[in-house]
Amino acid sequence: GRSALMLATCSGNLELVRWLISRGASPNRRDRFGGCALGDALANKQTEIMSFLKKNGAGRWWVVARRPWGRSGDGGRVCAGC
Repeated sequence: GRSALMLATCSGNLELVRWLISRGASPNRRDRFGGCALGDALANKQTEIMSFLKKNGAGRWWVVARRPWGRSGDGGRVCAGC
């Protein structure tokens, strides 16, 4: 499922993202669809969070995946790889 870090990233809560990372949350954890916090940051245009995650060990490899529920305006395509 979705981690607290992924949810904080999607909502743009940089303070919570920082706190979760400081408490040991993995920026590379994937959900059941292969998504990760860095992919969520990219999909939601959270540039500050993307930079923070990269500085704190988030992966660099990207793949595009389809999520069954999609997101408005993107045809269900989101960046899901770390």
